[in-house]
Amino acid sequence: MPNIQIVSKQTHQVLDLAGSVHVKLVENSVVIINVQKEDVVTTEREGSALIITLKKGV
Repeated sequence: MPNIQIVSKQTHQVLDLAGSVHVKLVENSVVIINVQKEDVVTTEREGSALIITLKKGV
């Protein structure tokens, strides 16, 4: 599972170090996903959600 950081745009503080495949944002944030670009298979929007599929399936 990739390491995911959620950083507040307002305070620049790390809000969460997510250990889940599902992340919910509660304020304007930057999401940092520690994966190589080559590991990303697809990105797609579903409503207001972004779904990122990796080669590892997570």
